[in-house]
Amino acid sequence: MVDNATRWNSLYLMIEHVLKLRHRIDSFCITIQKNSMEARIETHRRPKTSKKQLKNDTLTRDDWDTLAEIMAILGKFYEYTKRYRRLEKLSRSESII
Repeated sequence: MVDNATRWNSLYLMIEHVLKLRHRIDSFCITIQKNSMEARIETHRRPKTSKKQLKNDTLTRDDWDTLAEIMAILGKFYEYTKRYRRLEKLSRSESII
């Protein structure tokens, strides 16, 4: 899913999807960090600076809470848009008849 500037619903749907996958995302990040740490211990080396680390990409509890708050706000717009589209579709079908 790709966000676009003209519709807030795409952002709402992305956040909704990410929040549903929260535990999987957190587990993935923890596993990657753990494996990276174990590899460094086994080789007695520092990680290469060119190697990308997930340290800065891991979401904190505050990040997750913020996403939930944003989703709650955007959810109202999402529901309004769905209702409006249904009414718009209904009025178009009535005008055809």
